[in-house]
Amino acid sequence: MPASQLVTAIYLALQALPPAWGEVEEPMARDVRLANLAVAIDEATDGEEELAAALVIEAWHETRLSLRVHRMGPRKDTRGYAISLWSLHSWALVPYSEWRTLGGLEGTPRAAHAAARVLRWSRARCGSWQGAFALYATGRSCRWSGAAQRDWQHRRVLRWMRSVSRE
Repeated sequence: MPASQLVTAIYLALQALPPAWGEVEEPMARDVRLANLAVAIDEATDGEEELAAALVIEAWHETRLSLRVHRMGPRKDTRGYAISLWSLHSWALVPYSEWRTLGGLEGTPRAAHAAARVLRWSRARCGSWQGAFALYATGRSCRWSGAAQRDWQHRRVLRWMRSVSRE
C-alpha cells in the first residue's frame, strides 16, 4: 500500500487500541501523539505492512502506549532498564550509545527504528512472527506462552490495516 495509506492505517490501528489503564490524556493531544507515532512506525518499516503491525502490537503489549512511558527516559523493568514504548534494552542490536537517545517523545522515531531492527532480527532468527514475539518478550527464546496471543493479534491488526487502506 502507498506510504500515506499505510500511515493512515497505522494511525487508525493505534487509535482503536484502548489507552493505558488509569491514564487521562486530552483527546486532541492523544490524536497528535498517535499520528506522530504512526509516521515514526511507517518510516521505520519502509512500507513493510507486517512489520508495521508488529510494531503496533509490541508497543501496545509492552507499555499500552502509555503517555507516561512515552514521555520518560529509562525505567526499571523485569530485565533491567528499558526505554521507549517498545521497552527496548541495551544489547548488541541496540548499543548503549544509541539506546540512551531513545527515550521521550523526541526519541520516538529512533526508538521505532531500533524496535523494527530487533523485530526483523527476531523474525529471521525464529522463522515466524510468533517466534519473533516470543524472542522479543523473553530476550532468549523463540518459545513463550504469550506469543500465540500476540501472533493472533498481529494477524488481526494486519488484516484490519489492509482492509482500512482499501476503503
